[in-house]
Amino acid sequence: MALMLLLLIAGIQKIFDPTSTSGALRAAGLPSRRILVRTLGSVEVVVVAAWLVSGGRLPALAAALLYAGFAWFVVNALVRKLPISSCGCLGSTETPPTVIHVVMNTFAVAMLLSAVIFPISPMGGLVGAEWRLVLPYMLMVGVSVYMLYALLTVLPLVSQAPRQEVPIFLADPVRSPR
Repeated sequence: MALMLLLLIAGIQKIFDPTSTSGALRAAGLPSRRILVRTLGSVEVVVVAAWLVSGGRLPALAAALLYAGFAWFVVNALVRKLPISSCGCLGSTETPPTVIHVVMNTFAVAMLLSAVIFPISPMGGLVGAEWRLVLPYMLMVGVSVYMLYALLTVLPLVSQAPRQEVPIFLADPVRSPR
């Protein structure tokens, strides 16, 4: 469910602000009109809506294909060393595509393909479940979505930040003051 909700967030952000994705596509030499980006965002939203309403194999497969496309785009950008300041996947955050994106998207493809093999019921199987089960599950899903979002938007920025030298007395326990 977390991967689907992350896809929903990405789709909504593309619909409302296609600028980053359009720029990334342009840098890659791909069609980059804003209407195309908004259409991609709409497809993402429709796939998630279909999964929430009906569950099953087809929406999971469609989501896996979307994530596979994202992985391909990032690999292409990294291999070609394209000057992309943001992949545009999750809005206007200036987060360049990184290996983290490739790993996360590949993981998403694997998880969603497992949902094709073992289909999930509508609403992630929560329909008719007791609130005592739904509430902690939804909290866990919310935390997972937040962590995936941070993984894709914050971690790449932190890993690119300049490293500061650690003073020698902190790094060397023998010479540290007592």
